[in-house]
Amino acid sequence: MSIYRLWTEYKTRLGDPDIEELTKVLDEIIGSFGEVFIVMDALDECPQTNDRPERKKLLSCIHNLLSKHSTNLHVLATSRPEHDIHSELKRYPTINIETFVDGDIRYFVKSSLQSGDLRVWDGDVKREIEEKLLSAEER
Repeated sequence: MSIYRLWTEYKTRLGDPDIEELTKVLDEIIGSFGEVFIVMDALDECPQTNDRPERKKLLSCIHNLLSKHSTNLHVLATSRPEHDIHSELKRYPTINIETFVDGDIRYFVKSSLQSGDLRVWDGDVKREIEEKLLSAEER
């Protein structure tokens, strides 16, 4: 298997395989399985500068793998809203998780202020937090 070949080749070397080698191995692995699910958290934390274009390479890799394995590859990726990420992945289905969790977060904070760990806080601090929550709800 190609992953074993890659491991034996690099176990005694200094350095790591490049993204092309890793992508090739991942491509072979995906092709040899039925359904494959990949979860990637915080794509926006992948470096993207002129001298370190890792994010561009990663986004290209995701696109190429999804194009080649459209029937059996499923990717869940999270990110803050960054233009380059949105531009590259806009053709794929997306959801805005914030719309689903904002209410839950507000409920958790309010209940923590009333009867949870935050109930010991000073009344002025509690009022300020509640005012911020209310102003956020109005937006």
